[in-house]
Amino acid sequence: MVDPSLKSLLGRYEFHDESVNSHKFWTISYDHDSGTYTRNWGRVGALGQSNGGTTGFEALKAIQGKISKGYIKVKMKLDYERHEEEETDFIDIMEELKKI
Repeated sequence: MVDPSLKSLLGRYEFHDESVNSHKFWTISYDHDSGTYTRNWGRVGALGQSNGGTTGFEALKAIQGKISKGYIKVKMKLDYERHEEEETDFIDIMEELKKI
């Protein structure tokens, strides 16, 4: 079962530093089958690497470490949410063009 103190901290974190062209991501999720936490990391836009089998205490330490290095938690949108948002933007643009 997911540790309640970690539940809100699970997700995707990103680090961006334009001065050195650094764009990294780091995710942590709970694997219900094994009862452990899985980490995934890499450059934004890539699949990255993964590491499973982490305990709740190790996961919390890893999250604290990433936050201290400047990683920020980002909200992830589901594909259908992205599609609906793009469709709405397109409809809004079309409505504006009709006014011209």
